[in-house]
Formats: sequence, structure tokens, C-alpha cells
Amino acid sequence: MKFPLTKSDLENIAGPLVFGRGVEYVPYVHDLKSRASRASARVEGSIPYRVELTWNSKSVTPSCECPHHEGGFFCKHLVAVALVLIKDTSPAVAETDSTIDAYLADLSADDLRGLVRELANRDESAQSLLRTRAAAGTGDTAQLADALTATVNNVLGTRSFIDYKESFAFAHDADELLNELEIHLGRGCAPDAAEPALRRATTLLRRIMLRADDSAGVLGTVCQRAADLHARSCRKGNPDGVKLARWLVKFRDESPGWPDQRLSDYAPAFDRKALDAYRKAVAAVAKSRSGGDWLERHEVERMLLELADHDGDVDAAIAVLSGSEQVAYGKIIARLRRAGRHNDVVEWVDKAVAAGRIGDRPYASEYWLDAAEIATVYYDADRASDGLAVLVDAFKSSPGAGTFQQLLDYADRVGQRDKMRSWALALVTKATSKPRATGATLIEIALHEHDVDAAWVAARAHGAGGMWEALAKASAKSHPREAGDLYRVEVERDLVHANTRVYPQVARNLVAMRKLYGAAGSAADFERYLDALRDKYRRRTSLLSELYRARL
Repeated sequence: MKFPLTKSDLENIAGPLVFGRGVEYVPYVHDLKSRASRASARVEGSIPYRVELTWNSKSVTPSCECPHHEGGFFCKHLVAVALVLIKDTSPAVAETDSTIDAYLADLSADDLRGLVRELANRDESAQSLLRTRAAAGTGDTAQLADALTATVNNVLGTRSFIDYKESFAFAHDADELLNELEIHLGRGCAPDAAEPALRRATTLLRRIMLRADDSAGVLGTVCQRAADLHARSCRKGNPDGVKLARWLVKFRDESPGWPDQRLSDYAPAFDRKALDAYRKAVAAVAKSRSGGDWLERHEVERMLLELADHDGDVDAAIAVLSGSEQVAYGKIIARLRRAGRHNDVVEWVDKAVAAGRIGDRPYASEYWLDAAEIATVYYDADRASDGLAVLVDAFKSSPGAGTFQQLLDYADRVGQRDKMRSWALALVTKATSKPRATGATLIEIALHEHDVDAAWVAARAHGAGGMWEALAKASAKSHPREAGDLYRVEVERDLVHANTRVYPQVARNLVAMRKLYGAAGSAADFERYLDALRDKYRRRTSLLSELYRARL
């Protein structure tokens, strides 16, 4: 569906000042994706913002992450994206394109060749493209490789610092270069010609990242793409495996962390001789990095682990995963499970417990084990009491609905559900008696069990704390007036100090409060409260503007 707004529509919606700023931001619209009646893009400014526009034949629904739009305005970023859409869907543009197509169709072969040469002479990138396409037509792999590598050097051979705004244009040019190189990956012997060019592109882009402001990550993204295409060229072609193996180890060692490269990406291109060369190179790097800090050892440890996994050598993998200060218990146990070594799984779980590496599910990782997972291992090993002890400790260290439910589920399996439930609630109740404690955890557990009345008992006795909004939403029908008062407390807390950033949220909370008071039959009380609030803060014009926008 055609984008329904015109430039004059945009100027009326955004205002002349914002419209003018939007015109200036058109060159900074990137990654535009437009289908049917929806478009999204990234607009670069001091920081990048995501923009979305959806439309029908009569109206447009805008969305932007910037503070100006969140305040209810049609911002300059929306204007910039809309202007690009208007240009792309303009009948004049379509007419111009069809006119050009008709002109080219009428040219003779000689005239067309002349035009191509004329355009190439005016543009260096067009010359490079013409040379590479010509070299590809000869079928000479060496000639094409030289032409492609020369193009890479020409496009990426900068020695100057690239600032934030320049990074987008440079990344765009690099991406266009990679588009051209990717074309050759599907053409006969061309992957072997593209491989050295892609290797060069990966190397240069990595160097460029080190002397650029890549806060937006666009150079990092295109560098990763170059590395991925290089690996693909190696898998599709017939590179010198030994030379490739040595380059890969050296590059990864000197560029730890980015681009992300893995042995599995290149292994199909390695024969036994190349894989042996890779092993020797990794061993040499590991020896040179022994005793270094974590950053120096990180990439070589990744390479050692990949080799162990490639060989199916679980013990070698464990040696790598347990050889540093941070033992990767999760990864070790996962490998032991896949190998069917159940006794060793229990042994490593014991080690993790002894090291205190136990967390609940949101915090479990390769270095921390989930408490419920540990308990299951102990249960399956006929050590049910050890499993229960782990979950009890997990609840003590992080009481909440998640650890509470884990404890009850396991206690149910061992016939101690009621006992453990009573113990857990008593523990949390005792904790709420401490100075400055609230009833938040009791409320969280009560709401988890769908017991709104119990949640209110805790709130009235100890305060709702950080669970105030969850409690208000859960009790909108059963306790509307009290739920509204929770919003009132939050409003008054936010208004203690003047702060324009919180006023939109204050307005949203007041809207929710009005709805709840109305449901409780207390609409008049809310209006009196709102009048008093306006009077008290009559000098805060930004607040009053937000209230007006919220129709309060």
C-alpha cells in the first residue's frame, strides 16, 4: 500500500522546525525495511534510534525510541524515515526509472559499451566493478583473485581515524563491497578467487575497528559478515589448508573476541594435514599465552576447547573448562551427560556445590548451576536429602516466587511439601520484621499462589514495596480503592522533587488511579484529589502539560 502522507502533511504534523530537522536527518536513515503497509529503519544521531511506521489509506501510526516521540510528538527521526518512504514511492521516481529503462533498451551494443565506459571513467568504484566482472569472464582464477583483492584494498585501505558519523558511510561501502564478493562464491572456480580477497577484507576491517568510533556497531557487523563469507569461500573452494590453518590461528589469537570465528566454520576445508597444522599452531599459541591474564588466554582456550569437541575428547574439554579461575561447571556437566558418564556428573555437581556455584534459573550459566537441576541430579542418584538441602539454601539466599515454587515442587516429590511451605513462609515473615523491610516477598509469593487477600494482609502490615504495581493490577476488581491508593503513593513519591522525566509516568499512574477509583464508586474523591494536586503544583507547567495530554 502506498505511503499516504505527503511532504506538506509531514510539515503540518511535525511543525516547520521539526520538519526541517527531519530533512537534515534523511542521510542518516539506515536499514530501511518496507513491506505492504509497514516500515522500520534505524536513524543515526547522537545515538541510534529505531523507528517504525504503519499505515492504512487514511492514517499513519508512528513509533520511535527517542524521548521527543515518547513525549507525544512526531519527531525528526519519524520525519526522516517518512521522507525516504515518500521518495521511494514517488510516481516521479517510478516514471524516471521507466524512462531510463526505455532509453537503455534503444541503445545499440556499441553505444551501450560507450556509456558503460563513460560512467566507469567518472567513478572509481564503477571502474573496480568493471575490472572484476571482466576478470571473472576470463575464467582465470589468479587474474580474478588479483582484481578482487585490489578492489578490497581500494575500498578498505584507509589509514585515518573514522569518527562516529563517518562509520555509517564506511560500513555501507564495505557492505556493498561484500555484496560484490559474495556474488563470486557461487560461480565455478570463483570461490578460490574470492578467498584471498575476503581474507584481506576481514583483516583490514578488524584493523579499522581498532581506530574507529564504532559505538553503533556497524563496523563490527560488517567485519563479522566478512569473516563469515571468508569461511564460506573456504568451504566452497579448494584453499591451501595448511596455510589457511596457520592464518586462522594467528588471526584469532591477535583478534580475540571479534570477529567470532570457530573451527567448525573451517573444518570442512581442512584435510588431516591441515588439521594437524592447526593443532600445532594452537599448541604453540597456548604455550606462549600460559601465565597470561584472562583476556590473553580467552581465545586460545576457545580454540583448545573446539579441538577437544571436534575430536570427541571429553576429558580434554574438561581440562580446558576447569583450568582457569572460573570453572565452567555447566559446560562440563553438559558434556558428561552427552557422553553418558552419569557418575562423573554427580562428582562435578558435588564440586559445584562445594564451590558455592549455585543459582536460581535466571542466573544459572556456564559457570553457575541451577539449583533445581542440581536437586534433580541428587534425586536421581538416591540422594534426595542433598537435593532438598540445595533448594533450601537457594531459597534462603534468594527468596521469591521462583525459588519458592522450585522448593515446593521438589518437596512434593519427597513427601515434605506442607512442611517446606510452612518453613519458607515463616522465614520470609521473619525477614519482613527487620528495619526498612517491606512485605514485597510475601506479596510476590501470595500472588504466585493467586491469594490476593493474603497479599493485602502483607501489604497492610509491612507495605507493598516493589510489588505495589503487581498487587494493584492483581486486585483491580477485588480491591479497586486500595489498588488506586497504591498508585497514589507512587504519584506522591515521584512528585517530591521536580523532575520532568517522571511526569509522563505520573500522568499514566493518575489515569490508572482514576479508573480504579471509578470502579470503587469513588470518582468524586479522585477529582477532588486531582484538583488539589493541580493547585499544589501549579508552578510546574511541564507536569500540568502532561496531565492535559493525558486528558486529566
